[in-house]
Amino acid sequence: MGLIQNSCGIFYQPICRELGFKLSSVALYASLRALAGCLLLPVSTHLIRKGNLRALLSGAVLCFALSNFLMGTFTQLWQWYLAAVTQGIASSFLVFVTTPILLGNWFKKHLGFSIGLSSAFSGIFGMVANPLGSWIIENFGWRVAYFALSVLCGALVLPFVLFVIRKTPEEMGLVRLGEEESISCAGGVPEEETEIRGLHLSPAVCLTVVLLLVLVSMITMGFTQILPSFGESRGLSPTAASMLVSLSMLGNTVGKFSMGAGSDRFGVLRVAVVAFFLPLLGFVLMLFGTPAVYAAAFLSGMSMPAAMVVMPILIRNLYGAFRYEKVYSFTTLVGNTAWAFSGPLFGYFYETTGNYRSSILFCAGILFTAVGILVLLARRLRLQKRN
Repeated sequence: MGLIQNSCGIFYQPICRELGFKLSSVALYASLRALAGCLLLPVSTHLIRKGNLRALLSGAVLCFALSNFLMGTFTQLWQWYLAAVTQGIASSFLVFVTTPILLGNWFKKHLGFSIGLSSAFSGIFGMVANPLGSWIIENFGWRVAYFALSVLCGALVLPFVLFVIRKTPEEMGLVRLGEEESISCAGGVPEEETEIRGLHLSPAVCLTVVLLLVLVSMITMGFTQILPSFGESRGLSPTAASMLVSLSMLGNTVGKFSMGAGSDRFGVLRVAVVAFFLPLLGFVLMLFGTPAVYAAAFLSGMSMPAAMVVMPILIRNLYGAFRYEKVYSFTTLVGNTAWAFSGPLFGYFYETTGNYRSSILFCAGILFTAVGILVLLARRLRLQKRN
């Protein structure tokens, strides 16, 4: 899904140049897509748990890829907005909650690594899609690029969800990876995921912290979609500017691999501090000259693993598996609503000031706050363990 999900930013400028739209108006497409997906999350989470998973995902893939294909024929803004709502509904099944819920059903041991590994492929395909899509746009036009990426996405994803995916290991007469060890250690009773030992937080404080971290990661993740426009504002060619998104996807991929495995080995709180500090460093580097922009794009991509890998693991550790699905679907709804409005917010900053400096400072400021909160939590956990 990363072929489409993580490459929409390369279409903004070509569409604006040909059809005369404002950047903020076109960027609203991504916001509406995220918002529509958020609003359907309670329903999609229930259907994923109770319904036929393969049928649901197959229908969602068809809707997502077909609506993206039709975008190559559009001429009016309302058509993009209608496609955004369709894709948002489909993505509520495909993107937001299915992966952590599905992998939570299959993995007890190495859960962090499995979420990081699977999530990394959205970054890998996003990294491929941006230069490929930019090349197609430059040589054949943005309409052909929509057609090509949509067909490729459908061909890759649809056979897998039709013939491979199973909701639970029990459907194949198996148990979760690591469940045998838990049963053995507990004398026949499966050991469930528990809260982070020693970290005592009231429910209100715990939810406030989780929501704040989700909001920060999702808002800063929204900056990725305007990286091509940011690069062109720094004097880069369209092809070079699209490479910023590819570098961001590379950071996304590296971060998901390392942070998922690191959470299993070093603890999710320590990894969370790193996960929010690295994109903070990236946004600081964006304030400097052009050579630093490439390193900044790589580091800014680390906000995606913070949202897609670290936060699900942190929530599962804080709340346990029993309450995980409800809490995660709620926080995802809030976070993606914030992500939906981040694109127009950054577009407004740019149209008001004529540059992206205010957007960069805003992202750096909220990331700094998140790092500070995580350091305080880690310190509190360390002191409580020591006592």
